[in-house]
This record gives sequence, C-alpha cells and structure tokens, in this order.
Amino acid sequence: MPSAGRPSLQPAWQLDRKAPLFQRLWPKPPSAVLKKALGALVAVVDDLLAALAQPGTPAALAKAGTASLSAVKADAAKVLGGRVTAEASRAAVGDAADAWKAKADATLADAEGALQRLAAAATLPTWWVDSFFLPPERATKAKPDPDVP
Repeated sequence: MPSAGRPSLQPAWQLDRKAPLFQRLWPKPPSAVLKKALGALVAVVDDLLAALAQPGTPAALAKAGTASLSAVKADAAKVLGGRVTAEASRAAVGDAADAWKAKADATLADAEGALQRLAAAATLPTWWVDSFFLPPERATKAKPDPDVP
C-alpha cells in the first residue's frame, strides 16, 4: 500500500485517466499510441511466445502466457490486416483522383483547342479564347464556392 507522499506503482492502465497529470503526460488514448507501433509489438509477442515454448518454462506459465499472447497476436493481425486494406483503399482513391485530374486537364485542352479553331475561322483575337479561362494568377487565388459540397 503506497504511502500518502509517494506515487502509486500501479501500471499505467490502472491509473485514473481523467487526472490532470495523466492527461498532460498522455494526451492521446493508449490505442492511438499503440496503433503506430503495432507492427513492432507483434515481433515482441513472437519473441515472448518463443521464450515460453522453450524447455524449462513452467507448464502453468507456458499455458497461460501462450493463450493470452496468442489472443493478442490474433487481434493485432486483424488490426494490421485492416490497416493494409485501408492503405490499399486510400491508394485506389488517390489513383482515381489522379485519373480524374488527367481527364479534366485533357478536357480543358480539348475545349481550348476547339475555341482556338473557332477563333481562327472567325478571325477573332486571341484574347477571345483567353476570356474563357482564368489567368494563372487568378486561378490560384480563386476561392471555392461555399454552397458547393
């Protein structure tokens, strides 16, 4: 039992998470911290499982430790599998966005070419074609319409 002036030696997951000092030292929940290092933690679990399988480990300890660590490893494999799926989905969305941008650029180039042919046929000045497009300095400063989602 800790004395009144000494801090508790309880593990971090048993401490009061709403305490100001706890919030200051660990502003993110443990899951947010563990997600980044999960791959490395799986390797540690593999090492622990190998250590429990060595001869000389008490049978009760090996049985209890292997069961709990195997469950942790299975959960980590599910999370890591979900991470791979999410990264693949993000890559697919990025590829689709890049394809859309390329198609939009090609469409604008086709429209500009058609306008230039019309201007040449009707002997219109070059500013006529340019009037359909924003100048480069205005194109970067254009603000999106708040009504468009």
